[in-house]
Amino acid sequence: MSWHFLERWVEKANQHSTLVGKFWITFLIVCRMVIVASVGDRVYNDEQSEFKCNTLQPGCTNVCFNRFSPISHLRFWSFQILFVATPSVMFVVYSAHKSKLKKTSSKKARISNDEDDDKTFAQHFRWYLANVFVRLCIEVGFLVLQVLLFGFHVPELYKCERRPCPNTVDCFISRPMEKTIFLWFMFLYSCICVALNLVEFVYLVYAYIKKQAQK
Repeated sequence: MSWHFLERWVEKANQHSTLVGKFWITFLIVCRMVIVASVGDRVYNDEQSEFKCNTLQPGCTNVCFNRFSPISHLRFWSFQILFVATPSVMFVVYSAHKSKLKKTSSKKARISNDEDDDKTFAQHFRWYLANVFVRLCIEVGFLVLQVLLFGFHVPELYKCERRPCPNTVDCFISRPMEKTIFLWFMFLYSCICVALNLVEFVYLVYAYIKKQAQK
């Protein structure tokens, strides 16, 4: 992870965010990126090596682990962070491009045009609103997907009936309680992020309607 790029992205994103949006960025950086990158690796580093099944049949343990965990929790949350942050990164790139064009045109014209400023603000506002809406949809999508894939509990024992296993075998998961706590932790923070995005989206829609009514 490039922390220099992350620092610049946070700085640029904060310039164009509401107060609620800044809270969302804080939750994304502190409670997801940092925790997944530091704490998560220690919890899940022995995920497959410590997945033990009471059989010596070659390939059985690998097949059972693949059935039990189609995707690692850690990789799932990494994809979640990537997808959720993408709209904001695209908005920052768009905003930086528009600011550069505005500076170039203002140097040529040397005249400030209020109508152009209003038009530019409206474009930024629409793009930011779309950014928040897409973020909200992605957050809700990953929240539902997490529940469907992992549920709310990591069991201590998993019974596997897959070929090439000769019969039903018992497989034991490493650190099930710790992983359950981590699962709930990430779920609750995802709920908080969904709530923050929803509040920001409603606030932006309300501000837009209020401004249009005043015209």
